[in-house]
Amino acid sequence: MYKFPGQGDHKFFVWRTLPYGYTRAPYIARALMKPLVAKWRALGICTVVFYDDGMAVGDDKILLLRNSLQMQCDLIRAGLIPGVNKCVWMPVQQVDWNGFCFNLKESCISILDKRISSTLSSIDDIKKSWPKITFRDLSRTIGKIVSMQPVFQGITQIRTKMLQTFLAIRGYKNLSWDDIISADFAPLFTKAYQELGFWQTFLLTKNFRAIKLKKVDWIVWTDASDYAIAGFGAKLLSPSINKPITADNLMLVDGKIQKAGHHRVSLQVDEIPWAYKRFVEVRDAFDLDPQNISMTAITHRNLENHERIMSSTERELLAALHFLNSMLRHTTGQTLTLHMDSQNAVNILTSGSNKPRLNDYAVLYSQICLANNITVTPVWIPRTLNNIADFLSKTVDYDDFSITDDFFQEVCKDFGMLPTFDRFATDKNNKTVKFNSPYYCPFSSGVDAFNYDWSLTELIGYFAQYV
Repeated sequence: MYKFPGQGDHKFFVWRTLPYGYTRAPYIARALMKPLVAKWRALGICTVVFYDDGMAVGDDKILLLRNSLQMQCDLIRAGLIPGVNKCVWMPVQQVDWNGFCFNLKESCISILDKRISSTLSSIDDIKKSWPKITFRDLSRTIGKIVSMQPVFQGITQIRTKMLQTFLAIRGYKNLSWDDIISADFAPLFTKAYQELGFWQTFLLTKNFRAIKLKKVDWIVWTDASDYAIAGFGAKLLSPSINKPITADNLMLVDGKIQKAGHHRVSLQVDEIPWAYKRFVEVRDAFDLDPQNISMTAITHRNLENHERIMSSTERELLAALHFLNSMLRHTTGQTLTLHMDSQNAVNILTSGSNKPRLNDYAVLYSQICLANNITVTPVWIPRTLNNIADFLSKTVDYDDFSITDDFFQEVCKDFGMLPTFDRFATDKNNKTVKFNSPYYCPFSSGVDAFNYDWSLTELIGYFAQYV
């Protein structure tokens, strides 16, 4: 509202649109509120302002009520009249603000039902007319999804990358917003349509995010070299919000770095790496404390020929996914901090990639986390702080070989038996459903065959390793 003083009665004018095409109104609103926000925060008021909408929180109802009165007085003194019907000045534990529902009693945030209904309606309209839709309609739907980022976080970017590619094509070809979407890459239409189907289900089932930070259960490091991928994880005895960024002390034995064995790393994956050692040195506060660890795990496998020609970023993504798949039995329902020395890989896992091949890794990563209720926070660290994973990834497992399936069947036929357990295998070369592996890997029944009792099974096909 604006007031013109003059002779006679004062008049108020309400602008239904930006006056005279003045498009800098949001910038002006922010500039007007900035000094007030600075004052409130200096007074210890926890407040946030989005242009002309604001919210304050606190853990004491009486103190919050005083803060509310202070903010009202400051707004009026600044010449800004709060909307009487819109504002909520009495402390409440649940409030709808900017399209989100903040439920402080349950410590969660969700999207308002009307926004969910509007987005689902837009998706339905697009799917019915697919692919004969305009760039404008597609952009409107993508905007609705991406604006839900405070609840769905990075998945709003990961699962709309193919849809956003159409908008990039429009800009590259200088097409009109009212033109029908087009692309030279035919599979793009299929992948984009799948993203629309994903959001139809996801919006109804996952409209919830906890406000409180989860305490970290696992600290993980992964890395990839030209010929292997590896990961090292440590489960904490007492989960904490504090996140160590290195595990170099685990490499130190009497002040010296442990060396690799002839065939594989000497660390025992089913035992604490420093077991039977005199001491392990804790160098600084950023290093992992061995006294706060209940379990450690190593994942490792040699790269296949077609994987060795992949880019370094793709191999880093492969290492992260390999660790997640290998440790599902131990990490389901828990929180992990994943350290990587590739900024590109961290960005892809966080917000996806415009390249379909790399974005597939981010999609698979999000699917694993959602299906197993795992919360993973990718974190970039310099290569110099990723010593253990780097050390493991540069180790070649020379025992990683296998006999052919035909030869295996011939031997089974000659011996007149069918093995039920492969004691020396990986998920890449196992001959039976149950198998032991030298490191943690997907579907493994246990790590290191010599840690288990062999008498509980029938004749074992251990010849697969030594024939």
